[in-house]
Amino acid sequence: MQHSSIQLHTEVSRNMAEVDSSLIYQGFWINHDHGPVLGATITTSQQSAYALVALLAIIVATAATSAWNLLLFATHQIRATSAPCDGLFRQQQVMFRTLASPGTVFTESVKMLAVWSHRNQWRMHARCVMPAILGLTFALATVAAGIFSSSIVNIADLPVLVRSSSCKMFNTTANLVGDDCSEGAIFHRTYRDAVASYNRQCYVGQRVPSQCHSYVVPRIDVQTTPADCPFQESICSKEQAIVLDTGYLDSHNTFGFNAPPEDRVQFRRRATCVPLNVQDYASLVNADDVDFQKYFHRAPLGDEQIWRFHYGDNPIADLDGNITALYSTTVANATFSYTAQGVTAYSEPDMVPSNMFEPIAELEHTSGDTTVLFIYGNSVLSFVPINASIYAAHRPVSHRFVARDRVDNVTVYGVDQPAGVIGCTEEYEYCVSLAGRGDQRQCSGLRGMISGGFETILPSATKKQLVTLKAFAAANTLGGIANAVNGDPIFLNITTDWEMVDGVPGDQWKLDVKTMETYVRAQLQTMLAKQATGFEGARCMTYPPTTEAERLSCRNRKVVKQGGFANINVFGLAFTLVMFGVLTTLDFGVLRFFLLLEKPSTSRRSRIRHWIQDGVFQLQRAAYEAWEKDIVWTRQGKEIPTTQSRMTYLASCGVRYSAKATNTSKCPSVGKASSAKHHSDVEAGHNRRLSSSSTSATLAASSNSSTHDIPSSNAEPGDAVSANISGSAMNGPSGTGPRAEQLAATSGHE
Repeated sequence: MQHSSIQLHTEVSRNMAEVDSSLIYQGFWINHDHGPVLGATITTSQQSAYALVALLAIIVATAATSAWNLLLFATHQIRATSAPCDGLFRQQQVMFRTLASPGTVFTESVKMLAVWSHRNQWRMHARCVMPAILGLTFALATVAAGIFSSSIVNIADLPVLVRSSSCKMFNTTANLVGDDCSEGAIFHRTYRDAVASYNRQCYVGQRVPSQCHSYVVPRIDVQTTPADCPFQESICSKEQAIVLDTGYLDSHNTFGFNAPPEDRVQFRRRATCVPLNVQDYASLVNADDVDFQKYFHRAPLGDEQIWRFHYGDNPIADLDGNITALYSTTVANATFSYTAQGVTAYSEPDMVPSNMFEPIAELEHTSGDTTVLFIYGNSVLSFVPINASIYAAHRPVSHRFVARDRVDNVTVYGVDQPAGVIGCTEEYEYCVSLAGRGDQRQCSGLRGMISGGFETILPSATKKQLVTLKAFAAANTLGGIANAVNGDPIFLNITTDWEMVDGVPGDQWKLDVKTMETYVRAQLQTMLAKQATGFEGARCMTYPPTTEAERLSCRNRKVVKQGGFANINVFGLAFTLVMFGVLTTLDFGVLRFFLLLEKPSTSRRSRIRHWIQDGVFQLQRAAYEAWEKDIVWTRQGKEIPTTQSRMTYLASCGVRYSAKATNTSKCPSVGKASSAKHHSDVEAGHNRRLSSSSTSATLAASSNSSTHDIPSSNAEPGDAVSANISGSAMNGPSGTGPRAEQLAATSGHE
């Protein structure tokens, strides 16, 4: 029997910890945690999410590259000028024009800083540092964008919607007696086991176990404060009462009723408990003095005696007179642990027929329901006297104690009274958010448990809010401290060790009341969750949703899923795709095709001309013009220049022409016959240029020997040509004739 119970609790725990995957809705929905825009969500399988993450990584990388290209273009254009500038400026412009990566801009700027640092000018240092900072900052921004893109897809502890065809509304007015409700006992047993399991696992200890995270809020906390006795002073003990208040619990934020603010409701529960006077409200009689058979369903045993407790009539037990509960001394003598019993009297008219007792006048109070808890000490013994009011034990008892090889008689202490009694008031409050009025709400005020009638109590409630209010009311009808004591009294045994107790703290009753309240909160969570997934064995107490508001409530129950699915943030995905589209369109449209379509312009103020002339192809063209002056270039105002003759062949710029190399090396883009046809022409023209260049270099070196170094005898021919080009550039465009005019007309750096 014990094994079956453990197995049942394990199964219940597993079911409570994880919602079945078949009940998880996959598709588009609004998570109202973040509003209708930021909360737009798509729930899908984890496999699909992995593919999307990989695609997003590519999209973000492409968008970042396009954004960087546009930034370099803007930087280049802002800096572009036709005025004479130093070499560092021109090098940076070329670096920006080549659309180098952020890392390249950073490293090249550091190199420039090292090379130009001998100038020892702080402005020179600053000019090198700024591009480096720009590249580093953008690289970090790209990393941040990658992190943002990864947050678009969430695969851990997901808020998801439950969609079950078994979702039912609870009927609080159902007749639970008769053949039509024969399943009711099965439901109550399964339901109580589920609540007890969740209470023990998720409300014990400081940390919440991972298996408890299936609810939006795994554990509902309460605020505990001292208070005065809520009953007449004569029935209260000298102990100070305590108040356990949940505060206002939001249907959306706490219980997963996914709804916008205007459709939410708030629920509050407050319990005030205090130990009661037992001595004046208990009497011991013989079994013959009560209707023993009617109450205990058996005949008395020998000289069995009965304790009677007088806190009000008990109509359910059909006890005559002011008798609330009976307890047998025979049962007490044979029980070596604490047991408990609870009864509740409701104050609201619709709940009065369910009263378990009719309280005496001393238990009257201003509002709420009245609950009396009986905690029976039975034959629990303590090694030390216990002064706690509920568990007081000062009665000496001789007890035989077996310790290894000897038997000792020791004095222990039994309970002073047949039962410790706690009286509680239980109050509930319901509120509805008022549409269009911000944080304003309409509340019912603290009152007893109700099963309905919210249309009158809260006239401002919408149809959607009424459905939620009825769900809370239905869950509460199976709740309360009395149901906690009757359903799971295990918490009362936490200080016992077989039949021996090694003392009890003076405020143990407060700890026990708090534990009872955790059961009430676990019961509320379980009941509302079961409504969404379906009640097993509760056919007579439920009905399928019939109105649109009820169906909408069934479709919008939120739980937490720990794996197997993924949530995609639609806003983040759309934002990423839009930015990708805009940036790539601007990048390819402006920096790729727009420049190709630009008409030639002779305006000296055109910044685009600087972008074109700083391009790699135009810089290559300028280098070849200085090296091979006989070759005529066209499209010098376009992004890509060409030679006038498509069959013109160019040697590597700055490298001496080698006839031997020509005989053995062919240009890979030219056929064998065409290449052979031009070899002799290229060789002859190239030799003439080399001869002319060498002569010019010698003359230039001789004429400027006072200000320029003369190349050494082992210098490369290309060095002589470079010296000639540099000298010509320094002296300005002093040449005359058609060629000089053409160069002046097509210069890109005016």
